[in-house]
Amino acid sequence: MNLKNFNFMGVVSRICGVLLAVLGFGCSSDKPDEPEILYMYGTPIGEFEIKGHVMSEDGKVVEKATMRATDSQFPSGIYSYATAYTDSEGNYTVVGTGFPEKMKVVCIPEDNRLEPDSVEVELKFIRDKDDENIWYMGKSTATVDFNLKKRAEE
Repeated sequence: MNLKNFNFMGVVSRICGVLLAVLGFGCSSDKPDEPEILYMYGTPIGEFEIKGHVMSEDGKVVEKATMRATDSQFPSGIYSYATAYTDSEGNYTVVGTGFPEKMKVVCIPEDNRLEPDSVEVELKFIRDKDDENIWYMGKSTATVDFNLKKRAEE
């Protein structure tokens, strides 16, 4: 056997593929007195829209602030579901997909004289009654406004 051409990760990925195929075939009821139930594996998904307005504590509009919708369990900035920027009036709309029950909205101003801020928001997904896709959880909207504080002078 020539070890120079041996691809360990290739072997592992093939084994995983075979195991997943076997698991896929084994995901249904085989009891004769029970109705046939189709079991599927996947990830629930939903659409969200978070919008709001960003101002400084002295009432000025904050333009070009980076707005991130992140998982509330992760530190800010490590992973974002979606990113947007405030417009010339301080408005933003972050649109994305995912299915977190709680999301952290992070506001990072372009002006480094202002402190970044974050707010945790609960998302309530509303599903259309006619939708037959069992993995689609619906849509959620939330409004989060920010009043950013000035950084303490050093």
